[in-house]
Amino acid sequence: MWLLPLFLVLALALLAALAALNLDALQQVQPLNLGWQTVQAPVGLVLLGLAALVLLLAAVGAAVAALAQRRRHQALAQSLEAQRSLAERAEASRLTQLQRQIELQAQAAEHRERQWQLQSDQQFEHLRQVLQQQIDEVGNSLAACIGEVEDRLERRRLLRPADPDRQPAGRH
Repeated sequence: MWLLPLFLVLALALLAALAALNLDALQQVQPLNLGWQTVQAPVGLVLLGLAALVLLLAAVGAAVAALAQRRRHQALAQSLEAQRSLAERAEASRLTQLQRQIELQAQAAEHRERQWQLQSDQQFEHLRQVLQQQIDEVGNSLAACIGEVEDRLERRRLLRPADPDRQPAGRH
């Protein structure tokens, strides 16, 4: 972008140098045909002035184009910054949402674990009660069986009430 203004300055300097070297030839008055009339004027100076005007207009056009390009660049940079900011906010929102989802999953897992632990404790307590009941029933049944056997033995007189002075039969 800096090459065009440099070229225009060099061309203007070359034109000025040629004009200074050939000033006498440029000042000679000649008939100049303008298309609708003919006038007497220094043709070299007229052409030099037109060339300088064209170069000046080209320099102004290049400056305007550079300014327009700079404005477009700034507008694109602002748009890019706005898009970047929007993307960052969206990413932050997604990260916040993901973090919240993870927290909810962790809370749900903790709740399930507490529920499982409560159910396990309840089942364990139920099984303990059932087992205790069965042990009691077996103990009662066994005591009843032993009592029944003792009753039968007493009825058959095989078992006599314990006499503290007497030794059990079979031991001498």
